[in-house]
Amino acid sequence: MAHVAIPRAELEGPQVDPGTYPGRLDKAKIRKSQAQNDVMQLSWTLTGTEPPAGVKIPDQITLIPEAYWKLQALFAATGITPGDGGFDTDELIGAECNLVLVEDEYQGNKRIKVNGYAPL
Repeated sequence: MAHVAIPRAELEGPQVDPGTYPGRLDKAKIRKSQAQNDVMQLSWTLTGTEPPAGVKIPDQITLIPEAYWKLQALFAATGITPGDGGFDTDELIGAECNLVLVEDEYQGNKRIKVNGYAPL
């Protein structure tokens, strides 16, 4: 039998209170949802000089017309203007904006979720 030494605090993840925090987009990839819709999975790092700077925040945007409002909000907050033919997810890497974080419950577990974006 092997012993795995992981501090309980690390298993619970970093504690981030709801609020608005500056962030930088580090990863963006496309995957299929269970409903076979394209979903853009994003990974943000909170920036700044004060905690919770450095914390990673997952995010996702379903790429269906009913959810384009969230994609439009991301573009407006980061100043990115996609071309007529769309955009490449690599164009988003390094983009910065304020993330509006709220507490959400999913399958009985509380978590922090990106609820919106705002310019820095």
